[in-house]
Amino acid sequence: MKIFSAKLIGALIGIVIGIILLIFGFWKVVLIILLGAVGLYIGYLIEENKKNDHIDLE
Repeated sequence: MKIFSAKLIGALIGIVIGIILLIFGFWKVVLIILLGAVGLYIGYLIEENKKNDHIDLE
């Protein structure tokens, strides 16, 4: 049983992003998203490094 449909979740995310844009402005929101993406990428690299620590290629 689905509680929330993908359309409803998408609409809610759009509304939240719209409110955040109205409150903070476009460029501040772009900066927040960019910094979040950089943090996500760094976290991904750290996790991948931890997964591959047990592999010894020598």
